[in-house]
Amino acid sequence: MYSVPYKKGKFKANQGESYILLAQFSAEGLKIESINAYGASNRKDSPHYTDQMQQYTQQQLKKNAFRQSRSAQKCQTSLCP
Repeated sequence: MYSVPYKKGKFKANQGESYILLAQFSAEGLKIESINAYGASNRKDSPHYTDQMQQYTQQQLKKNAFRQSRSAQKCQTSLCP
């Protein structure tokens, strides 16, 4: 999210993200897919400026890896024993 000064110490959003994440929980485990409509950079000279746009226009998602052991190390609160 990007913003510009508005008035009286407030900011007005003038650009934003379009990040989509889908998480599926099942007996087989966790499946995570995501897409960012544009890319992962706001710099026009970056190769990541529009690197996900083609997938987005074709309604495709990319798979995301999930490493439970890594997440467990950083976990602050767990809702399941």
